[in-house]
Amino acid sequence: MSIALPTREIVKCRTLYRNCPIMLEEIEFVADLIAFDLSGFDVILGMNWLTKHEASINFLRQSVTLTTPNGDRISFQKLGRKPTIQIVSALRAHKMIKSGFTSYICSVVDLNTPEPSITDIPIVCEYPDVFPEEIPDIPPPRELAFNIELIPGSTPISKAPYRMAPADLQELKKQLDELLEKGYLRPSVSP
Repeated sequence: MSIALPTREIVKCRTLYRNCPIMLEEIEFVADLIAFDLSGFDVILGMNWLTKHEASINFLRQSVTLTTPNGDRISFQKLGRKPTIQIVSALRAHKMIKSGFTSYICSVVDLNTPEPSITDIPIVCEYPDVFPEEIPDIPPPRELAFNIELIPGSTPISKAPYRMAPADLQELKKQLDELLEKGYLRPSVSP
């Protein structure tokens, strides 16, 4: 017997188990099960079984209503934690794609997540004098003063600047002027 999977893969099956009992909330249902290898699922109850038991699926409430073998209607609702995501390693994904699995790639971004603020960091709130909103001036003198000694005769590394968009270049000039004014930077003497 051949079965077509949703992936359009055809699977050959040789074993049929008739009248298998399936317990749902202590109610016994019966199903004919066909054995085949499908990772991630123990049993798939198909359209024939769902039609036989007059299944009504409510996706909003995540519930399924069935007619029991004695004619009662019973509803099953998903409870507990959300299903876990099956994680596939890059190596396994590569092998799966090479063997013909259909693959999709997407970037998922939560647009409702607020941008984190520096005030959300506990250590920043604990030491506001160390993390002011605006850097007021050159850092205060420390107990241990030190200088970065340059090797005599050495010159700063000279590198051609990267091309920048006009808006980025304007912002960079603004920030550099501000840092020069406060004394954090000094004009370059590079060749």
